[in-house]
Amino acid sequence: MRARAAARYGILLALILLLGFLERQLPPVSTVPGLRIGLGNSVLLLTLLCFGAGGAWVLAILKPVLCGLLFSGATGMLYALAGSACAMLAMMVGARSWRLSPVGVSVLGASAHMAGQMCVSRFMLGSWAALLQAPLLLAASVAAGIATGVLCRAAMHALRGLDPRIERTVRKMESAKR
Repeated sequence: MRARAAARYGILLALILLLGFLERQLPPVSTVPGLRIGLGNSVLLLTLLCFGAGGAWVLAILKPVLCGLLFSGATGMLYALAGSACAMLAMMVGARSWRLSPVGVSVLGASAHMAGQMCVSRFMLGSWAALLQAPLLLAASVAAGIATGVLCRAAMHALRGLDPRIERTVRKMESAKR
């Protein structure tokens, strides 16, 4: 990895961690434990759409590992890793195959993240009892996906002059609307 790319991904990872920390300082959005919007995911989505899957996968693995070490512990890390892997797979398919907007890709990723965490819950609890909360969690995932997708789209428009890859991605999005 070249120095410029390493610096870019270091800054993106720092931003993901900062947003994760700031989000944990906000009052809970629900009584469901661990339910958050996932503001750092907007940076991960921007990375996937503008810089490609390779760097996005690195960030998708480092984010839950570092957040687990800093904030949530081993159990939270396990849930987040499973969710992150499922979300990345879904977002890659959505971004490449279906040509979804950033909001659509984000909703797909948030829903897959929740499904991955449900599978871990099944493994940890030994039953599908947590599946009873699936409708509520899916609705929350869609809302969080919309929020992070809108944030990602706004960030891409704001940062479009900083990197030609962001500029190209924004132009592709604008031409797809027509």
